[in-house]
Amino acid sequence: FPVTIHGWDLYKKFSEILLVQGVKVNLNLFYGVIINSSVAIANQAQGGIAAFVNNFTSAIRPQTTKSFVAKEFSALNSILDLGTRIGFFLLFVVCLPIIFNANMVFEFWLGNVPVFAFIFFKLGISAVLISVITYPVLMTIEASEKMKGMSFTCGTINLVGLIIGYFFLKNGYPEFTPFVVKILIELIFFVFYLTYLKRVVYPGFLIGDFLLKVILLYRDWE
Repeated sequence: FPVTIHGWDLYKKFSEILLVQGVKVNLNLFYGVIINSSVAIANQAQGGIAAFVNNFTSAIRPQTTKSFVAKEFSALNSILDLGTRIGFFLLFVVCLPIIFNANMVFEFWLGNVPVFAFIFFKLGISAVLISVITYPVLMTIEASEKMKGMSFTCGTINLVGLIIGYFFLKNGYPEFTPFVVKILIELIFFVFYLTYLKRVVYPGFLIGDFLLKVILLYRDWE
């Protein structure tokens, strides 16, 4: 049977779950069960913060879909710009104090904290900060329903990242290596989403202007 758009999205979601759970399995294989407690604590803290931003991005989804379907591209550009900036700013403001005071926060929360929980948490939040930049772009791609290529590519990258993390750990690399791989995956996604939006979904999208506005805080769309 042909794979539907929803089927491809399921493949992407499954790969994301497999990547998260696979990191735990890989660390358990090479560093023992104790390390998993650090991963669980880091993921729980990271998930709570990420949920905060997800609430904001969910709020702009209707406007993103409406603007794309109605071909109101000026409004869509504004949503991409402001949504990306505000989402990153909100997460950054929440995360910055926690990152610099992670030891105190975790000790107050749990008392006795596994040593690697701090490192895993900081690397995990770094990956989330990168992913936040892509949320509005991803919403636009989803609004177009042209998700087959995107879902297949991203799902495959997640699976390849899991395999790469396994081989790094097998060859003696430190415990935090899979989290560094996750950061690299998010950077690849960032580039891929922008390119996919331009080539497949919205040919009028100006990648250079978007980067100027988001990264360099340049104000006006040309």
